[in-house]
Amino acid sequence: MYNLLVTAHDGAWDLPAYEYTRDRFLEHTNDKEKTLFKVLTAEHIELLKSFPCLFAYEGKSEPVRVGYIRSLKERSRSIMIEYEFENEIPPIPFSEIAPISNLLDIGE
Repeated sequence: MYNLLVTAHDGAWDLPAYEYTRDRFLEHTNDKEKTLFKVLTAEHIELLKSFPCLFAYEGKSEPVRVGYIRSLKERSRSIMIEYEFENEIPPIPFSEIAPISNLLDIGE
């Protein structure tokens, strides 16, 4: 399992944290995981932090980064996520992700 974090905001992954509105959090997640993570207990947050993450931008032109969630904080209308990239893994061109998108369960 892994986390896929996607944004349409240019330069968002250049910042140390990103804030998702509640309606975007778990937006394209399957029903089983959506039910599990709908309520973010301390245990759920630690589980999400243990999974590797792909950090992507909407569209097909920007590279994808690999990293981990370091902190996840619920706010009244949003979820604040602090993250860190794996420095040993360079950005992956989207053209290398596209052929395996079905394996990664990445939709349009």
